[in-house]
Amino acid sequence: MNELKNVLKAQINAYDELVTILQREREALITFSPDEIEALSKEKDMIIMKIKLFDEERIKLLSIISSNFCNGEPVTLSKLVEITNDEEYRDLGLKIISLIQTVAELNEFNKILIEKSSRHIKSFLNFLENCGITAINNKTTVKA
Repeated sequence: MNELKNVLKAQINAYDELVTILQREREALITFSPDEIEALSKEKDMIIMKIKLFDEERIKLLSIISSNFCNGEPVTLSKLVEITNDEEYRDLGLKIISLIQTVAELNEFNKILIEKSSRHIKSFLNFLENCGITAINNKTTVKA
């Protein structure tokens, strides 16, 4: 059962890292730092992969616990608290839920920033086009 706690704690650490990355991404979006945004995107992909691996391991361990202690019935962390009288499982579960909510909120905020930036860029390109300037493959041409 300690193995499950270790996986949950590792998952919490990974979610904490993701929150930090999303906060840094928000700053990079606000300051419009494309290189930083790209680097953070790669970091995000790596951390999400780690979270998925921890989640798969958590599911596997809960399945083993289910087979050994609950006649194959699904086991939640709340059920685990009942079986073991160990409140740490509830605390770990609540921490994970809280972090997931934080990630969702940060993701939504960053999505809004990206959409606004995209609209501003499109408006600026339309403005340039109306002035007779067209950007093609990072080269600028001026219409006479």
